[in-house]
Amino acid sequence: MVGNLFLQNILRAYFPGYSSKHGLPLKHLKAADALMSCRTEEQGHSLYVCPEDNTPLQINHSCRHRSCPACAARKQAQWLNQQQQKLLPCAHSHMVFTLPHEYQLLWQYNTAWFSKTLFRACQETLLELLSDPKYLGVQPGIIMVLHTWGRQLNLHPHLHCLVTAGGMDQQGEWKSVADEFMLPIRVVKAVYRGKVQAMIKQALNNAEDKERV
Repeated sequence: MVGNLFLQNILRAYFPGYSSKHGLPLKHLKAADALMSCRTEEQGHSLYVCPEDNTPLQINHSCRHRSCPACAARKQAQWLNQQQQKLLPCAHSHMVFTLPHEYQLLWQYNTAWFSKTLFRACQETLLELLSDPKYLGVQPGIIMVLHTWGRQLNLHPHLHCLVTAGGMDQQGEWKSVADEFMLPIRVVKAVYRGKVQAMIKQALNNAEDKERV
């Protein structure tokens, strides 16, 4: 609750001025309004009276928004616990794949397509390289999460990938990574960059073909 009050104070002090200068999506405005009014009179309240001494107790209602740290804390903890039960008991590597800044303008015009493309390019890159006997020769486990903003609230689409430090080989046996490095970073960058650019070019070619028809 302390964290929520701290966030509320920040939003109430700075969000009105920020939102007046920057065009924000309606969903962002609704989220900010929900967080600023959470557990206040603006959300309404319930009144409880003790039958012994008739001392009233007013409880302000919560906003129940998924972005609210106070309302979503329990559900987030439950979700994290469920996900942890699914994880393999092995070490994991954290990899981050970003969208080149040159494509950010295109991203804003077709967010859904670029989101799918990022996931596909990352998945294909990791699976192809880790399945190559030259590196590890296995099929790993991968969890990917899309983030669209950076720490400064700037547009920064990128994927956080949690990759098992090993996987199943062709014989169905588990094979762990021999050292702390799973793949050469230069190889990963080159393959990923090539896939993203190839997918963009293919999409543009398909669009041109449709216009000709």
